Amino acid sequence: MSTPAPARAILRTANALRAAVAVATATAAVAFAAPAVPSAAAVGRGTAPSVAVVLPTPPGTPFGDPTGVNRLGVVIGSVSSGNPGDGPRAVRWDDDHTVAVLDPLPGDHYGRTVALNDAGTVIGGGTADPDSGAGHALVWGADHSRRDLGAGTSATVLNASGHIAGTVPPADPDTARRDAALWRPGGARRTLGAPAGVSGTVPSGINAAAVVVGYTWSGIPAREYQQAVRWSSDGTATVLPLAGGEQYAAALFVNDAGLVAGVQLLHGSAMYASHLAVVWRP
Repeated sequence: MSTPAPARAILRTANALRAAVAVATATAAVAFAAPAVPSAAAVGRGTAPSVAVVLPTPPGTPFGDPTGVNRLGVVIGSVSSGNPGDGPRAVRWDDDHTVAVLDPLPGDHYGRTVALNDAGTVIGGGTADPDSGAGHALVWGADHSRRDLGAGTSATVLNASGHIAGTVPPADPDTARRDAALWRPGGARRTLGAPAGVSGTVPSGINAAAVVVGYTWSGIPAREYQQAVRWSSDGTATVLPLAGGEQYAAALFVNDAGLVAGVQLLHGSAMYASHLAVVWRP
């Protein structure tokens, strides 16, 4: 007796499903049998790492320290020989673990990296004497190009579009203060305003809209002499309010919604005050 047409259609569908299940089962079996060694690309794109890879270093500099990693798996840091008096060299490791030295300016022998973004832009600095505190803030592009932000500058943070916050020397060379500044992706620099009566300003966070946060600094080595500051994208400074009658704070981070996180300082008998974690909401 022949099978009715509707029944034949149902059987064909069922057989197709069985075949698909069989293929999927075989594929899964092969996948589970494969060695669990992720590639560099896989690790860089979210796969949970199952192996440790020692990153290579240039000849004569066997020691390395990372300072950042972006979502594409590019790692930045420094390498050194370990010899006394031999300062660090700035480097980047690409996703395939290839190492490249990020050159400082001619005449500077030492370099360091601070941060990078997902476009591969790296900020850091270089100097002729790592113990002097003097030097130049530098920006290295994804193509390893180098840009000098000026003598006596420092680069602290950058955002995804390449805005950089850091510090610049004061206009008066007899003043010990340093002033917060913002560099736009094209290189134009704006000195960020400072509240009246402060000795210096330090940026510590930036968001996608180039809103910068940080703190004021008196130059005295005691962290209670600070005010938490937020700079709008036009450079206007606002001192953030405090809770509980305390006087001193520092703003450290800001997200793209404008939420600021930092510390409020409790006074005690110790030279350095205790910290309370605080947030300032927009």
